[in-house]
Amino acid sequence: MPFGELVRFSKGLLKDRRSELTLICLLPVCASLSCRAAETAACCLLLYFFQPENGALSLFSGDILLQTLFTAALSLLRLIIVSPLYFAAAERLWSVCCEGQSVPLTQLLSDKGFILRSILVQLLRRLISAAALAPALLTGYQVYRILSGGGGTDELFLALHLSVLTLILLSGWIWVITGTSAAPFLAAEYHESPLRTVFRSFRLLRGRKKVILRIFIRYFIPAAAIAPLPELGLCTGLCTAIFLREDEYRRNTAINGAEVKQCRKLFLHRRAGSLRP
Repeated sequence: MPFGELVRFSKGLLKDRRSELTLICLLPVCASLSCRAAETAACCLLLYFFQPENGALSLFSGDILLQTLFTAALSLLRLIIVSPLYFAAAERLWSVCCEGQSVPLTQLLSDKGFILRSILVQLLRRLISAAALAPALLTGYQVYRILSGGGGTDELFLALHLSVLTLILLSGWIWVITGTSAAPFLAAEYHESPLRTVFRSFRLLRGRKKVILRIFIRYFIPAAAIAPLPELGLCTGLCTAIFLREDEYRRNTAINGAEVKQCRKLFLHRRAGSLRP
């Protein structure tokens, strides 16, 4: 399906559903922003009471142990709160894409298995993203140290090469996180273990990540206005559904082709046997 037709078809699915789907998509966004606001307020209080020498930079250096522990606890809490809402929104969008029966959000969010599966899948996605981003952060930090410390031509030459390497590693990180973007919709379709869901997302989007990247680029800036959020989710879910159907068709075609070849071989073998004197 051409990209323009995909966008138009996803907009057609929103007919008479935009308000409902926008509110559902806003649930994880508002929950995440609330946790971020609480974390920011707590960090401001820590800066006020402790008054570290490095100022706000101490929040990122880990000099304040209480702040580090609080940030880790709040990150875990944010994962536990936001993940079920995020996957519930994906399940609702998936039912719209596949025209299936939608499950009420209250029923999903009261299911312990659904909550645990959504948290584990999202945690696995975060770990994969962090592992892919770590080399880029390391090389970027080295560039910052070289440029902040000054130096001669050799240091600038090294910083230039490290900057190029950082950009390459960042592109690899974007490629990796794009490969896991279908995991929420696949979790709604298959109800598998978190590890198999993420690996299935990688396999499904192998050679197809450009389509997902085009969708993200298409809706990245407009998504800040909140209104295109359901369109972004529907486009991604619709791509996932199309890719699944394409793979099923290819598997069925391969199976039918193998059966035809086997029948031909058996027929020729019997025919050769009947022609023997």
